[in-house]
Amino acid sequence: MAASRPLVNVSDPPHLPGLVKKSLVASLSSAALVLGCGAPAGPGPSAAGEVAYERVGFVDMGRIIRETRQGRRILARLEDAQRQVQSQLADLEAELETIVEDLEAEQASAEPDRERLARLAAEYQAASEEAERVQALGREQLDAYRTELTTPLLDEVRQVCEDIGEQERYALIVDRTAVSFARWSVDLTDRVIDEIGGSAEELVDEAMRAPAATSPEEEPRPDEAPAEEDPTPSDE
Repeated sequence: MAASRPLVNVSDPPHLPGLVKKSLVASLSSAALVLGCGAPAGPGPSAAGEVAYERVGFVDMGRIIRETRQGRRILARLEDAQRQVQSQLADLEAELETIVEDLEAEQASAEPDRERLARLAAEYQAASEEAERVQALGREQLDAYRTELTTPLLDEVRQVCEDIGEQERYALIVDRTAVSFARWSVDLTDRVIDEIGGSAEELVDEAMRAPAATSPEEEPRPDEAPAEEDPTPSDE
């Protein structure tokens, strides 16, 4: 029963979901708590003429994940991997239910078969342990896969924030979840999304530019004869 193959088949083409799961967005954006960037670390300005970094800003990693092409690809692949694990768990759950039904039926019989009861109990124990193994391994593989997918995006966001911080003298740029209060005037999310690619307006434009589905040209029905050309020559 113990399967040694990976539970998450990352080579499968991702199935783009219709809805984005909030739990995945939350788990991805939580990684941005280490996003803080801006002025280089070191002692503050102490000499006349030294550049002062006084501005602060924040970015919303949840929006960046939902509204950039790269973030949506990450969500699609993670949801696909999550479905693979859940599918295996569902199969094991169905197997456990079948074993329980067989156990109950055997116990309710007039003369229960002790050997069969012992065999079913052993099968139930093995299936339970396999379900726990699949769940633990699936969680481990999903965490590793999540890190593998999100690291490039976080690095890109960090680089964009560092560029903004250096060019516009920001002392600190952090993820929105790391602060208790911030005015929306210091929200840099739209700028980061525009730099990475995939703003909300851009997504709408892409959808509007997508070619509409066209129906195949109508062919004459079998009972309809094709129109005959007029043999009369034209005056020209």
